[in-house]
Amino acid sequence: MEPLPLSPREYHQRRGEERLREREALRSEVLEAVRAAILRLAPRFPAVQTVHLFGSLLQPGRFPP
Repeated sequence: MEPLPLSPREYHQRRGEERLREREALRSEVLEAVRAAILRLAPRFPAVQTVHLFGSLLQPGRFPP
């Protein structure tokens, strides 16, 4: 038995949810890479005491693809 086709609303909702999951996975990867880079590079700049990250990278659901 074949699954029932999705209504346009269900299709777009599922597609949107999948895109959000993909963006969140990418955001997490990028954030981890940035943190690793900061930890790797920070010893070269002893005068820098604080690094501030901001923007969509830190806000779940806001990171663009």
